[in-house]
Amino acid sequence: MFQNAELRKEIGAIILAGGKSRRFGTDKAVYSFQGKPLIENVIKIVERVTRNIFIISNSPEQMDFLNYPVFQDIIQGAGPLGGIYTGLIHSEFELNLVLPCDMPHISTDCLDFLISNTNGNDITVPLHKNRLEPLCAVYSRSCIPHIKDQIETKDVQVFQFYDKVDTLKINFSDDLPFYNDRLFSNINFKQDLQKLSK
Repeated sequence: MFQNAELRKEIGAIILAGGKSRRFGTDKAVYSFQGKPLIENVIKIVERVTRNIFIISNSPEQMDFLNYPVFQDIIQGAGPLGGIYTGLIHSEFELNLVLPCDMPHISTDCLDFLISNTNGNDITVPLHKNRLEPLCAVYSRSCIPHIKDQIETKDVQVFQFYDKVDTLKINFSDDLPFYNDRLFSNINFKQDLQKLSK
């Protein structure tokens, strides 16, 4: 399905694992799901798209088993937006796939489709059930100054700067051959894992 094999080599992948997991009760990145840490399930999917992976975590010692570079937030307390900012600052790639550590049903076909539709946009983001999925999107490094400006206003909602850059919103629905309803499901509570396992 992937139309541009060269683009695979030229894209980075930023895995966000820096959350405090207050609702979950423990560090969910390393919590076991189907026999593996949640973050490892996501990385195995991303590795089919690119090996240019790095992780954003404020507990880097817990990520040693992954054998990928780990960076701590440059700006503390800015949530996922701060993680995206940190990832883009450290990346040597113009385009970067961003994913959270707790989206276990994302698929390679989904990521391939997203990347194939970048076409020079600053952001390529899924629109699913009338909601943006800003933590499963492709970001250009050209977003860096806009993200920094937004963080400085203390507004850390990820999509608030989207109107300041060239943003492509792609509708994800059952028209797509790889679609399933749980593609963008993430884990906030341990009960969510039980639901997703069914």
